[in-house]
Amino acid sequence: MHRFPPFSSRRPRILVRSKFHHIDIVLFSRSTADIPTFEAHVARVAKANVAPVICGSMGEAIHLSHAERVELIKAGRKALDNAGLVNFPIIAGTGGGSTRETLELSNEAAEAGADYVIVIASGYFAAALTRPALKAFFVEVAEKCPIPVILYNCDQHSHRSSNLHPLNTLL
Repeated sequence: MHRFPPFSSRRPRILVRSKFHHIDIVLFSRSTADIPTFEAHVARVAKANVAPVICGSMGEAIHLSHAERVELIKAGRKALDNAGLVNFPIIAGTGGGSTRETLELSNEAAEAGADYVIVIASGYFAAALTRPALKAFFVEVAEKCPIPVILYNCDQHSHRSSNLHPLNTLL
C-alpha cells in the first residue's frame, strides 16, 4: 500500500462544490490569451458556485507553454480574490507528455495559486501504458506533487475502460 504525503504547508482551499467547469481560454489572436475576458469568465462561473478548472480539458493546454498556463492560473486566482471569493479553490490541469513534465507543471501550478491539480496520463504513449505503468505514473505524481491530485481518466485517450482501469486499485 502506498502512503501519500500530507498536504503542503500551504493548506489548499476546501473543495466542497459538486460542480466543476472547464474554463475556456479566449484568444486575442492565435497566440495571445485575452486575460481580462478570461478573468471575468472565471469570476462569473465561480459566482454561480461552480469550481473553475483551468487548463484541464478541451485540449487547449497542449497548445500552451508552461508560462502561459501559469499566467492563466495566476489570472484565475486574481479574478477570484478580486471578486471576494478568496476561499474558492482552483483546479489546474497539469497532465503532460511525461511524468517529469507533469510534476514540473504541477509545481508551477501550485506556485501560481492552484489548490488542486487534475492529472491525465499522456495519450501519446497510451499503447505502451500497461496497467502497472499507468498506476506507477499516478502514484509517483501523487507522492511528489505539493498539492492534492485529482486523477483524470479519459477512456478514448487511455484506450482503457474505466471499469478495468488501474486507478480502481488505488482507491
